[in-house]
Amino acid sequence: MEERQVEYIWPSKENFPGKEQNMGLKNFMLPESSDYEKIKEYALKNYTFDGYDEEKGYLLKPIEDIIYKNMKEYKGVYYQFEKTNCWDGDLTDKLVVWFPPLSDKFTVNAEMRYFAWPNQRWSSLMKRVPHNTSILRIADTNLITGSFFQNTVNFPDYEDNVQNLIKKIAKENHIEKENIFLVGESRGAVGAFLHGLLGDYPMVLLDPLLDRSIFWEEFKDNCDTTFSFDLVPTSFLERYNHLLASTLLTPNKIKLITSDNVTGSYPFLKKLHLEKITLLNLNYKMLFNRNAFL
Repeated sequence: MEERQVEYIWPSKENFPGKEQNMGLKNFMLPESSDYEKIKEYALKNYTFDGYDEEKGYLLKPIEDIIYKNMKEYKGVYYQFEKTNCWDGDLTDKLVVWFPPLSDKFTVNAEMRYFAWPNQRWSSLMKRVPHNTSILRIADTNLITGSFFQNTVNFPDYEDNVQNLIKKIAKENHIEKENIFLVGESRGAVGAFLHGLLGDYPMVLLDPLLDRSIFWEEFKDNCDTTFSFDLVPTSFLERYNHLLASTLLTPNKIKLITSDNVTGSYPFLKKLHLEKITLLNLNYKMLFNRNAFL
């Protein structure tokens, strides 16, 4: 197998002339710039940003060469498995599958973009679940900041590999399908939603971002802040409604937690087949900057 080398790149556009690490990936994301097309070419070759050198520039590495702390790999899908440490012989073994949000899309640290680690949300989840419950955490290791756990032309079997990983972990730990639950937040909720529908797994979703236009409107310069290019649909609504129409899951198995205060996602969630889900509008308060939530 041909060894692929680390490459370096400086931003070329005049909009961000500083070449500073604190600008992060903002230096490259204006669609009208030549940099944007260069990064797309790297993404299609399965390269991603991972680091910064003051003399050489931003590091671009093959995704398979990223160092993931305490993570394993299954056919290009990276994950952590935390086996239950509270076991009771009278209870049924269960599995929670956690899909992480895109917590910092501007960082040069690939692991943070893909997995939000070490600042992982719900890092203490094991303390909050019943006995006999293990946790599978799946990173979104595709493109530059993930592909919302969906297939792309350079990773056409991504969805199948995620589905097979869940089955593999369940089989190895003697967990029946009816005792598997998918959970996610934001980008992760998009992934949990998709894979729950594909695999007929019960799910709990917090504010899934079913339309990526929120990211484009986040900055006045109309940036593609997720580097998804045209490789991932702008809207997931049509596909998800199609899957909802044929799902065998009852509405009480698809719980969607949101608030009508979240203007970046709530209007799109209202366009789902609501008779197929349990939508919980908690009316919690959010801070806003334009249409994006901070």
